[in-house]
Amino acid sequence: MDSTNVKSESRMPGDKSPGELLPLLADTIIGVSHELNNCIGIVLGNVQLLRLKDDHTESEDNYNRIEKSLYHGASLIRQVQKFAEKSGKTPATSLEMSKLVSKAVETDESDWKTLASEKNLTVLTDLPECELFVKADKRDLITAISQLIKNAVEHAPADSKVSIILRIEGTRCKVIVVDSGQGIPAAFRHKIYEPFFSSKQEAGAGLGLTVVQSIVLRHGGRVSFSSSEESGTKFTLSFPLERIDDERIFTADSYKSRISNVLVVDDDIEICRVLCEILQLEGIETTACRSAYAALEAMQESTFQLVITDWAMPGMSGCELIAEIQGNYPDVEVALITGWGSDLVEKQDQLSGLKAVIAKPFSLNDILELVSPDE
Repeated sequence: MDSTNVKSESRMPGDKSPGELLPLLADTIIGVSHELNNCIGIVLGNVQLLRLKDDHTESEDNYNRIEKSLYHGASLIRQVQKFAEKSGKTPATSLEMSKLVSKAVETDESDWKTLASEKNLTVLTDLPECELFVKADKRDLITAISQLIKNAVEHAPADSKVSIILRIEGTRCKVIVVDSGQGIPAAFRHKIYEPFFSSKQEAGAGLGLTVVQSIVLRHGGRVSFSSSEESGTKFTLSFPLERIDDERIFTADSYKSRISNVLVVDDDIEICRVLCEILQLEGIETTACRSAYAALEAMQESTFQLVITDWAMPGMSGCELIAEIQGNYPDVEVALITGWGSDLVEKQDQLSGLKAVIAKPFSLNDILELVSPDE
């Protein structure tokens, strides 16, 4: 009788297979990304505060360079974070797409404006007069649109134009980004969504279109492209339209007064300080708390129009704090600031009633929008 030698691989009690290590690695990446977002947020907030207080115009270029580097680092962190996220869903709020496309062009997360200026490119937006609402994560969609604009600017010839078009088609909203470059080579077209693939010679993470596709799919959307040497490349992002009832439209339009009293809640003292200083420069009265428990005590003693809270805090989380506020102080608006993404998906009931969900690192304009009258 033939015998077969079977080699058994001995494993130490603490050893894990590659399949077991990947989820742990993803959790580590997401956790480290959260801490890095906090660090960048603190630096970015302080730089923007220094810019506001500095009367020397010759410092403007230095501030611009620092901010661009910080935004670039934040964008890279966000790409890695999105690539590592395991959830197929994403936290979402109701967004008006014309405003969001304008915001994506204005914020320039992918730093394409310098190149556009060097190439003498015209970047045009074609937006409808009607308001189109989708349910989505604001920062995610800005990241996706900004990445497509960057790609278009890189491939468009000098003295040409890049168009960002918003259209409604049936029950879907479409964001279309068009350039008049030489198109995507046929040999590369099947690879463009692959992670770490890049047709460019210069260094890069190679995650741009991978992240775009991931974001769109998580929102129940579709991404497609057409490309030729004659007409350039057109990318289309398609999302399901959200139906808005009359009561909700009235509620959104009826808020006109400027907020003047804000409670800031974050266990990181530097984040608290930056947020409070930004608001105080606008003449807004602020109170800072380092925990959700302290925030609830403060709300018993004072009246606030808006609470800005972190998500991940020791003891009571930001989500639990939101539930307490919504149950006991229904007239107080709440905004959530977070460096996390997919962990919020299971808390959609609480998120649906928020004024905003802002991702770290936040910008000065992100905070000022919270306290400005709606247009």
